[in-house]
Amino acid sequence: MGLDSTSLQADAAEAIRQFGQSVGSLADLPASLFAAGRLLELVGDPLAALERYKQAVKAWTAAVQPLGQSSLIALLESLARAAHDSRREEETARWIGSIASTPPERPELAIWQAYLLRLSGLPQKALELLDQANQRLADPAFLAIGAMEQLQALVEIGQLERAQTVCQSLGERAPALKARLDAYLQQLLASPDSPGPGG
Repeated sequence: MGLDSTSLQADAAEAIRQFGQSVGSLADLPASLFAAGRLLELVGDPLAALERYKQAVKAWTAAVQPLGQSSLIALLESLARAAHDSRREEETARWIGSIASTPPERPELAIWQAYLLRLSGLPQKALELLDQANQRLADPAFLAIGAMEQLQALVEIGQLERAQTVCQSLGERAPALKARLDAYLQQLLASPDSPGPGG
């Protein structure tokens, strides 16, 4: 006898509830909320997962407990995936924008906001965000992701010369990324239907 998705979702919700009772306030840490979201996503409930991912991002921005770079990237990728799977791209992009606009500045959030706007059919608005964010990003990993999203949006709307200019400019700014960005742009030109942030 197999389990249906409703049963799995109910079991996941109960497991998350019991976990929260057993660990108390630790359940409100970004990593715990991220894990709960991931569980909900795995059992086929992207809308509930999206809400947990939002809670995790809020906890991260409140500096309850900082997340490492790779954990934050995984959280934001999961948030974007759940928003896409639940068809809440534009709504989630607005939500990210509201979080990103509160001090302190967090330009890395604009990458996933722009990605969701691009998926919503608003690539020009996405480019405006990325033009600003990529100028403020200092972390090479986030700069690479932001640059790749910017290149994808430019290729998607047919601004190939600008994409090459942006690629060259960002490659000069961050020489360690130049080969990666050049390769990504060539991949996009060959097949523009590439994945979102993080490639």
